[in-house]
Amino acid sequence: MVERFVGTWQTVASENFDEFLKEIEFQFKLNEPFEGTSGNDKTATIVVTLEGGKLVQKQTCEGRETTIEREIVDGKLIMTCKCGNVVATRTFQK
Repeated sequence: MVERFVGTWQTVASENFDEFLKEIEFQFKLNEPFEGTSGNDKTATIVVTLEGGKLVQKQTCEGRETTIEREIVDGKLIMTCKCGNVVATRTFQK
């Protein structure tokens, strides 16, 4: 059954997501660390910076660092996620 979820997915619509983020209080200021929750429900320290036109999010949880870079290329949002030796790329369009 899980096989149905495997593959490449493209975001084609997003409704009310800004309001959702406000409700969960996902607000940040550039270059200011804040506490958040990682994907596995653990407390993480997160800092978001702007580097060479990329929005870079570094998250540290239990001594392990994850980096998510977001950049606009040819009108598309490219998100590159790095953890250890694993690199994943996601592409979004408006």
